[in-house]
Amino acid sequence: MGTLSYGKTVKRITLIRPGAYPEGLIVPLGLLYLAGYLISKVQDIDISILDAALEDLGPEEIAEKTKILKPDLIGLTGLIAHTGDIKKTAKCIRKLLPETVIVGGGPAMSSNHLELLKERAIDFGVIGEGEETFFSLLKALREDGSLSLIDGLVYRGEEDRIILNNKRGMIEDIDTLPRPAYHLIKVEDYFNSSKRNSQSPVYISKRNLPIMTSRGCPFKCIYCHNLFGKKFRPRSPENVVDEIIWLKRTYNMAELEIIDDIFNFDKERAKEIMRKIIDEGLNLKISFPNGIKYETIDDELLELFKKAGVYRLAFGIESGNERVQKVLRKVVDLYRMREIIDQVVKMGFFVSGFFQLGLPGETKEEMLDTIKYAASTKLHTATFHLTIPFPGTQMHTEYVKGKFEASHFESCRDISVNVSAVSDHVLLKLKRYALYKFYFDIKRMISIYKVFPVKKRIFSNFINVLSEICFRKWLINT
Repeated sequence: MGTLSYGKTVKRITLIRPGAYPEGLIVPLGLLYLAGYLISKVQDIDISILDAALEDLGPEEIAEKTKILKPDLIGLTGLIAHTGDIKKTAKCIRKLLPETVIVGGGPAMSSNHLELLKERAIDFGVIGEGEETFFSLLKALREDGSLSLIDGLVYRGEEDRIILNNKRGMIEDIDTLPRPAYHLIKVEDYFNSSKRNSQSPVYISKRNLPIMTSRGCPFKCIYCHNLFGKKFRPRSPENVVDEIIWLKRTYNMAELEIIDDIFNFDKERAKEIMRKIIDEGLNLKISFPNGIKYETIDDELLELFKKAGVYRLAFGIESGNERVQKVLRKVVDLYRMREIIDQVVKMGFFVSGFFQLGLPGETKEEMLDTIKYAASTKLHTATFHLTIPFPGTQMHTEYVKGKFEASHFESCRDISVNVSAVSDHVLLKLKRYALYKFYFDIKRMISIYKVFPVKKRIFSNFINVLSEICFRKWLINT
């Protein structure tokens, strides 16, 4: 651990997001929530946020900028794909700031703390929901408190033994959380960035901000992480809409992305949020880049979506094969899903679907079932992800745990570990075929053109699809 002694006043904290986010660089919402929570609990702290992903900073550049800030405590966050970036960044910071305590968090630490703590520059890890655990660690550092009593903390003990404390319970009433500390970042830098500040390549305005209206998902899909637990914890409609109004008035936001895992789990709550948005006359464009549940959609909700400004819906379908769905523990009624897609397309929504190829034991024929199903629907866009059995998921536990190093999972676009019944070569060919089969359809092209919200972006998105088929990479930053 850094040589910062217990009982010393910790006044300066720097929260850092390293690594690249090629799929869309939204504001670092997790760090903003953490900062807001700490500010509400401690009066005499100076918090700064360094978003290295926005500034394209490498580990050494991050360390140099951090040295200028002279923090007593540093928080590093990232996805599993950023594990290497977090480790390298911590190592570079430690060389310049030997007395600073470095804490890792986010999905990377929650999913694979043993790998991250191989880097000795990282002193502590926060597992799961971060606000209360990080605050408890801050108090312990200031007051010479006991580390063993901090639920959700992982650290090195005697003889370098990794100690994982008790699991921390989730925050039951998330209405009690303060607003994200947007004042610690320059929001206009995200609006003006050449990078896409939307989670989706289909968006309308660069003045686009995210909101999370709930945490947790009660379903048991084996490919999902469990960062926010398996209980649906919603914010009240009043709390949600108050934040939306504030974002609109403070930052002149034109578009809102609702990034919940399962926004409409409580259908009546979802309707009430939409009604309040309508009543406020906010004139926003709204999308659901992470998707919504088809099972809890009805005509009234769709009409409210339309009136509130929702223009894009997405559905996680994953597989067009019933056996594979059972493996995923996510059984989709493909007939009902098709009906919903037909309905929302007819209503004028832009509609996307998410699919996976290379699921556990999946054969070529079963993947072709998924491709055929996707191509037979009226979806405007479809994403065919190569399955990645990330650490921290049930899929990893059941199919790959202990067989591969964590470095296998540090890419979101390549085959990490192939758990399907086909070779890597065949899997890549099937993905190319899926894109070709889905997009090279004149009726779909006409349908896309009719509802694509910003016509000038159609060409760049088409070039990227073509490039993915031919070269497996994006050519244009959309």
